[in-house]
Amino acid sequence: MSRKQLCCSLQALFLQILGLAYLMFLSQMTRSDWFRPVLKTSTSIERDMSWLFLYARPNEPTEISPKHKSTVVSFSNNPNDLDQEKQVINIVSETEENKYGNISVKLPKNILRNLIPPRFERIYLQDVPYTKDEHHVQSVCPDSLRRKVSSSAWFKNRFVEDIKIFMDQEDLEESYWKSHLSAYFTLPFGYKTSDKKAAERLIGMLDNPDVFGFHGARERKPCVRCAVVGTGGVLLGSMKGEEIDAHDYVFRLNHAIMQEPFTRDVGKKLSFYISFPESHHKHQMISSSHALHIFIPFKTTDLDFFTRWLHNRTILGCGPTCKRTLNTNLNRTTMKVTHPDFIRYVFANYMNTSLSLRPTTGAMTAFMAIQLCDVVNMYGFGYDPR
Repeated sequence: MSRKQLCCSLQALFLQILGLAYLMFLSQMTRSDWFRPVLKTSTSIERDMSWLFLYARPNEPTEISPKHKSTVVSFSNNPNDLDQEKQVINIVSETEENKYGNISVKLPKNILRNLIPPRFERIYLQDVPYTKDEHHVQSVCPDSLRRKVSSSAWFKNRFVEDIKIFMDQEDLEESYWKSHLSAYFTLPFGYKTSDKKAAERLIGMLDNPDVFGFHGARERKPCVRCAVVGTGGVLLGSMKGEEIDAHDYVFRLNHAIMQEPFTRDVGKKLSFYISFPESHHKHQMISSSHALHIFIPFKTTDLDFFTRWLHNRTILGCGPTCKRTLNTNLNRTTMKVTHPDFIRYVFANYMNTSLSLRPTTGAMTAFMAIQLCDVVNMYGFGYDPR
């Protein structure tokens, strides 16, 4: 064996021994009595406190245009307030023993600040008022899930009955645009000042049909039953198709599959189709003239994407040999654009996470159904364990 080969062999042996020693160290750590509670505590604290850390541009909130009513669900959560931070740490310390038994865990004084991802400057998404929908019709259904407001403190502190869900021409007012839409956040929670023209081109092109009127209803039913159908493999073999189609309205999203032989499992009814540009692929798109298409803009280029399609049936960044296309039934009368306040509302009020930059399309679809319907049943969220 040459000297070079010997050196390589010794180096490989050393790395194997080092890796084995590291694995043994981790094994001992995870089995030790002191490491497990520390790990559980730190994980639980991150989960319990993650709703504290939501960020954007640090402007002071200003008044919204008189034509736009607003409301704010504010959680008292300012980490700059040292007294409050101390209170939070005290609460965590008090609940340690109840959760994990009699353990001794010393929490560092700056633990909350350490959990803040260094992505943005701080301003709390909940602290900026949500725009209200002046045309909102309150449900009279006695069994509506919104009645949970009276029995669930968790839901009451998060649910905003009349929040504005979709963009319209009123949102393009100069005063409202400057004081609210472009004052605090960029997409998906607001717009840049430079996004104004792109938004005007897109929103100005739409007829903004009534949500339920699009489907032939002259007015909202007293009790609206909706199904939200995800794309998880758990529906395969479920035989839930007829049950799903029996709802008043069916929400589907992204790469929804509705062709045979899967209709017996997923159904074939489609009322609302929620998507964002990257989810559009020719061989996976649903082409339905009966669906109201709801578009969620997550970035500036998304505005131009749909504007070009509506204007001349071309796709941004797609050359002459491009195989991508959009639904041929997607036009100015069948499309609505999600209001950034609603995207922010879903993310800030419900998702309780500091590990993501935006809500998922599935979350947006589920909470849109919760805002529009009285009864919501969800299908197909989760993956087949196989």
